[in-house]
Amino acid sequence: MLDVKEFFRYLQGYLKIRVWGYSPERFMNLCSNRGILLWDITRREADYLMYISLSGFFRLRPVVRKTGTRVAILERCGLPFLLRRMRKRKVFVMGLPACLAFLIIMSRFIWAIDFEGNRAVTDDMLMDFLVENGVEYGTARSGIDIERLEEKLRETFDGITWTSVTIDGTRLIVNVRENDLVMTEEETKEALDGYPGSDLLAPFSSSVTRSEISTGFSLEYSTLRLSTFLFFSSFRITRHSGHTDVFRISSISNISGCSLFPVPILLISGI
Repeated sequence: MLDVKEFFRYLQGYLKIRVWGYSPERFMNLCSNRGILLWDITRREADYLMYISLSGFFRLRPVVRKTGTRVAILERCGLPFLLRRMRKRKVFVMGLPACLAFLIIMSRFIWAIDFEGNRAVTDDMLMDFLVENGVEYGTARSGIDIERLEEKLRETFDGITWTSVTIDGTRLIVNVRENDLVMTEEETKEALDGYPGSDLLAPFSSSVTRSEISTGFSLEYSTLRLSTFLFFSSFRITRHSGHTDVFRISSISNISGCSLFPVPILLISGI
């Protein structure tokens, strides 16, 4: 990490030089007396390597003559030399501002959408909801009403009890909390795994209007009486050897019916 001194040296420009000759040590002493800054000095067998500021380099001529040394430039570093090289690359000079402007403009739109906390409500369902409400990849951040989006999420999905929509840069984050009583299909299968099975009985007498079977074996009824077996969770398979295997599953179905219940009526007479 650049410190403050290195940052200002980079802005002003500096050089890496090689010093050799009659008295390099005297050369460095005279530079110190005249306020010419040298740093990162490295001694080798026949010469010295060091760094010097750009302004200090132009003050070396009398020092070099007086000490009988010679100086050669090895590297040019800093902003002044970078700008000088960029003048020869007009396409780069023109393209750099255009690239920065493009990045600034693109940062005003949403380019990533993440969903967190959803289980029963899938990512595809949430993505379809966002598209229907005008939010998708490339949507302007300023055009997203976060409070309205959170409210409509809770209204659209009954299983969602809490919502939070945030924008982090070009990323839209939709965080939801679902009702703990709502189970996904995988969780339902895990809960029923190893369960011995169960039958479904009619809780009261009624006329059947609709029947949907998920699992189990049904008997066709148009009218039902109390405790009538609707779906059986067990079935038997008799093998050629005469042995009978009994298999049990959990009955899952949706039944609608119509029933009449007597309602007591209280008659009040007045005098």
